[in-house]
Amino acid sequence: MATCNCVSIELLNSQLTQLGQTLWISNYPCGGPSTVSQAWNAYPYDMFPAGPTIYICTSNLGSISYQYGIAGTPVIGIPSGAIQTVGGVCTSVSNCYVAPPATPTPTITRTPTNTPTPTKTPTTPTPTKTPTQTPTGTPAAPPPFSCPGGCRTYRILIFNPSMTGNITYTDCLTGNQSSIPFDWYQGQTDTIYVCACLNSVTIAGYQEGSDYGLSQTAVECTLNQDCTNYEVTIDQQDIDNSQDNTVYLRVQECDGSWSTRTFTSPGTTNICIMNLWSVSGAPSLSMYILQGGNITPVSSSTATDSGVPC
Repeated sequence: MATCNCVSIELLNSQLTQLGQTLWISNYPCGGPSTVSQAWNAYPYDMFPAGPTIYICTSNLGSISYQYGIAGTPVIGIPSGAIQTVGGVCTSVSNCYVAPPATPTPTITRTPTNTPTPTKTPTTPTPTKTPTQTPTGTPAAPPPFSCPGGCRTYRILIFNPSMTGNITYTDCLTGNQSSIPFDWYQGQTDTIYVCACLNSVTIAGYQEGSDYGLSQTAVECTLNQDCTNYEVTIDQQDIDNSQDNTVYLRVQECDGSWSTRTFTSPGTTNICIMNLWSVSGAPSLSMYILQGGNITPVSSSTATDSGVPC
């Protein structure tokens, strides 16, 4: 298996859009069967005054590329002013970036159970070190993230099809900030369903009620949040019909993030994901090709859920 490395990409705020198009970053993720291409804010990132720092874990440093918009012209090399730094070895992007919202939960939960320990051994100074030693063995696997207020099924109605704001929300499984790029729903009037923490869904710059509508369930989210193996079959005809000889597949990864996987050769492969992108409005597609810069349904390629956990 190829060695994977963390890469941090420091961007300037002025580089995030160009002529109304969002900056997209492509890379070959560690362990992935294909290149992933998605908007910069669909990756884990930290925001600083000058601009964000993006984090990825890739097995091919040469696969990192940049372009504006899903079908835009690739940027030659690294955008001027950006800083791309190769870090340590990784197996997933979680080795490169730890989301801050999830950190306080295990700390608050675990601390009370260990607090009584020092009161039983007050005769020597040694027990004062015991509380810090005891939890290191217990939370070897941190407890799962739990949404404050609960995890709900959100129904998002798009009223204004010309919006250019990404749908953002707090993911129920990880506490990470998930983002659905605006060009996944732009030009359509769709109904979108997501599992999100209570009161966390928003589209920055737009008004709930006039531009989009939100409704939520009163009970815990019942949408699928488990990962299974999908069998992806790419047909040569679809590759030949695509303007860039590429078949695109929009998916929800196992960490709750949304990304676009790309396939440039025919054949069948298995990928481990949570969900395919799916909304009620046409022509929203999970698998498609580009023709004349427009999203077009594939004719023969398929992505089928095997139902086998992964």
